[in-house]
Amino acid sequence: MENSADSLRKQLVFLAERRSMAEVEQILSRFVAQRLAGLADDACRRVILLLQQTDLDLLEWLSGQREPPEGIDREVLDWIAPYRIVAV
Repeated sequence: MENSADSLRKQLVFLAERRSMAEVEQILSRFVAQRLAGLADDACRRVILLLQQTDLDLLEWLSGQREPPEGIDREVLDWIAPYRIVAV
């Protein structure tokens, strides 16, 4: 039987890898690949809540084009932001 931690992680992966904007999907996929195993259950829940936002909002917040509104978890955005840059 699957435990709640496994279920949270599966939900997070699903939300991260099935986005409508390829740019956001790539950022989130890199984040998940590097950080998922180390996230506590509460952190997974916080990321899942953030991923309920639109791709355009996420992209603008992560790129610094626009400040996130009150109530958006800025710490989680800070966790994800470094994954928007691809090393060449």
